[in-house]
Amino acid sequence: MIQSMSTAWLYAYSPDANTPSQAYYTIFTNNPPNGRAVMATVSLNYLTTLNSYGGGAWIRSVTPPFGPPAEFHDFAVNSFFGQQVIAVTYGLSTRAAEGYAQCNMFFF
Repeated sequence: MIQSMSTAWLYAYSPDANTPSQAYYTIFTNNPPNGRAVMATVSLNYLTTLNSYGGGAWIRSVTPPFGPPAEFHDFAVNSFFGQQVIAVTYGLSTRAAEGYAQCNMFFF
C-alpha cells in the first residue's frame, strides 16, 4: 500500500545543438540505514524542439543502503522499483530544445 509520495519537476533549456543542457534532482527516502521500498517514475511532460534535436528524461541512479549506486545512461529507464532504497536521482537532458519532466517517488 502506498504510504506517501514525493514529486519534483525538472526543467532544461538548450538554445542550440552545441549547448546541451542537463538537470538532475535527488529525492531521499529519509529512512537510514536500511532504506525503504519505493517506486520511482519519471515522465517527459513537455518538449519543444528548435530543429531536429530533442531531449529525454530518465532515472539517473538509485542508491541502495549497502554498496555503490546503480547508474543508468538510457532514456528507456523511466521507472524503478526497489525494496531497499536510500535515494533516487532523476535526470533531464535537452539539445536544441526545451523540456519539463515530472519525477515521482511512491513510498511503501
